[in-house]
Amino acid sequence: SGPIGGVIRLQPPAPVRGVREMAVSLGASATSGGAPGADVALVANTPLGPVGDGRFAVYARREGGFSPPGAEGRRPDDVDLVGGRAVIRATTGGWTVDLTALAQKIEAEDVQSIETYARDRRADVAEPYANTFGLVGVTASTRRGAGHFTVAASLSRQDVDERYDATQKDAPVAAFVDRRQTATAFSIEGRLERPLGEEASFNGGAALAVGHTDASRRRYDGGGPPLGDDHPPATRGGYDGGEEGPGYGVDLERSFSDFAVFGETAVQVSSNLRVAIGGRASATRILYRRETVLDHAEYAAYPPDSLNLALSPSVSARWTWPSGLGAFARLEQGVRPAGVSEADGGVERYRPDRLTLLETGVRSPDGGPLSGEVSIGWIDWRDIQADTVTQGGDLVIDNVGDGRIAFLQAKTAWRPTETVSLSAGVFLNASRLTRTRPSIIIVGEGDLPNVAPFGAQASLAHDGGYFLGRPVTTAPDLRYLGRSRLGLGPALDG
Repeated sequence: SGPIGGVIRLQPPAPVRGVREMAVSLGASATSGGAPGADVALVANTPLGPVGDGRFAVYARREGGFSPPGAEGRRPDDVDLVGGRAVIRATTGGWTVDLTALAQKIEAEDVQSIETYARDRRADVAEPYANTFGLVGVTASTRRGAGHFTVAASLSRQDVDERYDATQKDAPVAAFVDRRQTATAFSIEGRLERPLGEEASFNGGAALAVGHTDASRRRYDGGGPPLGDDHPPATRGGYDGGEEGPGYGVDLERSFSDFAVFGETAVQVSSNLRVAIGGRASATRILYRRETVLDHAEYAAYPPDSLNLALSPSVSARWTWPSGLGAFARLEQGVRPAGVSEADGGVERYRPDRLTLLETGVRSPDGGPLSGEVSIGWIDWRDIQADTVTQGGDLVIDNVGDGRIAFLQAKTAWRPTETVSLSAGVFLNASRLTRTRPSIIIVGEGDLPNVAPFGAQASLAHDGGYFLGRPVTTAPDLRYLGRSRLGLGPALDG
């Protein structure tokens, strides 16, 4: 649960020393008014010699689409995901070293939305997409005295291929945009955690990241079959290219380097009160090279490089009563650097955006069978970077305005027995978007896109004993996400 997504840290279980075990999970899901889904995963842990262990996982999932096959003549909009991860851990000489490799691919034949004016006809342009990601990395940590030092490095690559319909309402022929992007990045970070006497602690360090992105965008106007309900079924089923006219667009190269220092100091002011103050300072340098493609001619240009300096402070406090009930408050900021987006045979610049979060709440004591947390908060988001649609029908990144979100969220968990556990959560949002640039096409000001006013979740897990000599757990999960605004610009505002 939560009002807005940010950086998400995924920390899968580490290899277990000296243990050989295997687990299989099977799942099924249903989408109201749509198609069913299913998933499967296999995880294995095995010793690898006297000082090493490995943990390996492979998984696949199909997320049922919102439109059942054949609805309004659309293709299935299921989303398929397949991936795997391998971690090898070695412990020697006071060091723990993890070698990690992972790969994942997400793909779909069509998007999970349809323009309102297209509801009475079949979709004329399929909008497939594929996202492939791979990463290799190493993490090493050691304890020296009272301190804990960690260094991590990784190399990653992401390939994105996508097509989207750029056909204007009442247009006689189809138009579409093909976009391909390849991004590689290398990062290294060092972090130190250590106590400062009996009443304080510090954690902090530095990070360096460098990367390169190649993005290619081609727009095709015309050259395909005429549009309309009087098409033969083979044509109306979707236009996937063919004898399209010459494409025009832009090739954009982007190189970046980012250096940051960060830290936080926590002080136990009294037996009940703990306060933490920290921040992150970063410098990001971005270089661009652009080639515009028009009528089979290419024009190279070098937009000015940019240097972004940012400081993001954080302050938090936690008060604990003798009963164990706790109250907390926090103020945090996050900044994304400026950049450029390719569109209409050129580039569009966008500014940095900054998000400020203020939250306060209470949580139950730790350790009991029943736990819960309730909080209220406020988010101020300036110069929001988001996808929007130009007048020519291109999807680009731009600063769309300033946003505000007031939220209330609550979550609880209960373990009535050793074999049964329940959890639930709910959030309420009140958001507002204010347009700050006349060039942004917004049908009407109102809620922030993709921020639902209400959401809820409930789950139950049951350890059901053994089947064929193996332990079995069942875990049904129910999630509801309220209706939200799809996006900004023509055919997205709603």
